[in-house]
Amino acid sequence: MNFLRGVMGGQSAGPQPSGAETVQKLCDRVASSTLLEDRRDAVRALKALSKKYRLEVGSQAMEHLVNVLQTDRLVDLTNSLEKENVQKASSEDLAGQFAEIYIKQQENLTLLLSLLEEFDFHVRWPAVKLLTALLKNQGPQVQQIILVSPMGIVVEDCLLLLLNLMKNNSSNQNFFKEGSYIQRTKPWFEVAEDNSGWSAQKVTNLHLMLQLVRVLVSPVNPPGATSSCQKSAFQCGLLQQLCTILMATGVPADILTELTPGNLSMTEGANSISAGQLLCGGLFSTDSLSNWCAAVALAHALQDNSIQKEQLLRVQLATSLGNPPVSLLQQCTNILSQGSKEQTRVGLLMLLSTWMTNCPIAVTHFLHNQTNVPFLTAQISENLGEEEQLVQGLCALLLGICIYYNENSLENYTKEKLKQLIEKRIGKEIFIEKLAYISKHELYSRAGQKPQPSYNSPEQMLFDHDFTKLVKELEVLITKAIQKSSEDEKKEEEVKKSLEQHDSIVNQYKELIREQDLQLNELKKQVTALTNQNEHSQTTITQQASQIQQLRDQYNLLKIQGKPLDSQHHIHNEAAQINGIQPKDTEEIGRLQEEIEELKKQHNVLEGQLAEKELEINKLRAAQSTGNLAEVGTEIAGDQPTDQHKLVGTAEALVRDNDGDSAAMKTAQLENRLSVLDDENKMLKDQLKMLTEEKKSLDQQLASTNSTIAILETDKRKLQQEVTESKKEQDDLLVLLADQDQKIFGFKNRLKELGEPVEDEDDLESADQEDDDDDDDDPN
Repeated sequence: MNFLRGVMGGQSAGPQPSGAETVQKLCDRVASSTLLEDRRDAVRALKALSKKYRLEVGSQAMEHLVNVLQTDRLVDLTNSLEKENVQKASSEDLAGQFAEIYIKQQENLTLLLSLLEEFDFHVRWPAVKLLTALLKNQGPQVQQIILVSPMGIVVEDCLLLLLNLMKNNSSNQNFFKEGSYIQRTKPWFEVAEDNSGWSAQKVTNLHLMLQLVRVLVSPVNPPGATSSCQKSAFQCGLLQQLCTILMATGVPADILTELTPGNLSMTEGANSISAGQLLCGGLFSTDSLSNWCAAVALAHALQDNSIQKEQLLRVQLATSLGNPPVSLLQQCTNILSQGSKEQTRVGLLMLLSTWMTNCPIAVTHFLHNQTNVPFLTAQISENLGEEEQLVQGLCALLLGICIYYNENSLENYTKEKLKQLIEKRIGKEIFIEKLAYISKHELYSRAGQKPQPSYNSPEQMLFDHDFTKLVKELEVLITKAIQKSSEDEKKEEEVKKSLEQHDSIVNQYKELIREQDLQLNELKKQVTALTNQNEHSQTTITQQASQIQQLRDQYNLLKIQGKPLDSQHHIHNEAAQINGIQPKDTEEIGRLQEEIEELKKQHNVLEGQLAEKELEINKLRAAQSTGNLAEVGTEIAGDQPTDQHKLVGTAEALVRDNDGDSAAMKTAQLENRLSVLDDENKMLKDQLKMLTEEKKSLDQQLASTNSTIAILETDKRKLQQEVTESKKEQDDLLVLLADQDQKIFGFKNRLKELGEPVEDEDDLESADQEDDDDDDDDPN
């Protein structure tokens, strides 16, 4: 300390040491002193000198001060790294150089970050100032080192933010699922093989990730979203990873209970183990918690499943060797009557209540045992302490279910007799009061708030969320059923029967209307098809009629003008087109038409020649009879110089020779030639006859088309008449339905006056709509 006084105190008589020497001596003391107080004094001295001798302290004492940080957790580097506010730095930026020297080793910065976790303010404040100085001088480099250093990024805050974004936000959850982020959460749950302990931060992060998974598969989400997240978690192996963590580290199984319900593909691996064996083993175990869990699991399996409720009545259990088997229902009541723990009795009563709800057959089986009803009435009527009030309320609930869902199949336990038994032994008011104990219980209110089970201890596991909803529904129904008199019940049954009859009649009319609607739709489709066909036929007929009229006009015009038959052949072609035969369809038709054309031309030529020959023959015969053959020959030659040249020459020879025998012979030749021309004329007439027959066939086809159109119009009129009749029938049915609705409305008003719950028309319409949907989905 004298040395420090010499350095920092007054002037001594000897020569004064330089600043570098003083810093060197202080650095040696920091490095070599064994006492903590000596090292602290030396560091404080360096702190005082760092403002004046920055270069010397920074260059010589940096390493020693870092060692102090590692060993004694003290900080004195701030003055060396801060820039001077009053005096500007020398040519070299000493703060930047010292910051660079400090961050050369990344462990120094990691050590500084670890100091921020200290609770001592005198340690954290200098650490923050030093970190600020480093960021001012070497900002990017310091940021990179912090990013790669362990725990540099605060993962816990990010997970908390992500968890808050996911809660009660279906759109964010869909984005998380569709972005395949569920698959990316799997590495978080990987367990290392070295079995080393986990740090507290890792445990916290894993717990937040488990909460995130719970939010994604929570039952409060929409059913479709929950199911899709469950499938994604199963397909990517997240469920298997959670099971591995559960077995390896003892993580609570509440996450698996969120993942498993309602997803059959996740439970396929357990098919080798009988579910009935597991449930019965837990149901009949000596552990009350196992009894409760098995009873609740079996109740969930029976909820809203009437088929399973009836099949479970057939289950027989072998209680011991030599004894006959008993049913599962009877074994549950036997355990209940043995006076076990409260948790076991509550679980069994919850199971029996769920089992017999909406299952009259189970109620009959329960009442068939003569000891069950006396046991329930005894439990309800006893004056026990507060700890037994919950069991009494559940016994009242079970007895009320036996009354409400009773079919009166057992003579000794009809609805009326059970109500009389309650009134005599318990009293209606006491019974309703006992029943109200259930909803007043604290654990009942807690279980009804959210579907996730939340219990501080196993003994508090008494109620299930779904059972609380069932109690709310049944409590009102049972209370009304107990308070009703026998006359009201009879009236109600009569009204219900009448309503059922009316409903059956209405359903029949509805079925009839549906059938008629279907028939009407089919008839409408047929009418539409026939109408289209009729319109098409009308259009075709109109076109054919116009074309036929055009052909007739052309034919009459040609007939008047006396034009050759080639124009008539054109008309024949158009008629063929009307009949549906196109000339261009086949080459054969074209060839035949050409042959007919040539024959017609030949026919015209031959007819002309025949007419000329007949005229010549007549003239020759007349000349032969009068003897003036020369004049006749001259006249014929003048009229037809080209075609009858030979005949004229013959006539002139007859005139010159005046030989009777030669004239007779020439006449015979002319007659032979005339006969040949007559044959050709007959052939042409036959061809003309064929053409006339073709025309008749076209007329017949036109007549058949007109008859088809008449038939179609008749069918159309019949269909229209059927549609009109169907509409009349439908109107009659609507009138009947209106009458039925008025009657039903009157009956409903009577029921409302009697205090009975009556469904609204909207509920009935929704039920009808569901029936329609089921009919549409039915393939038959």
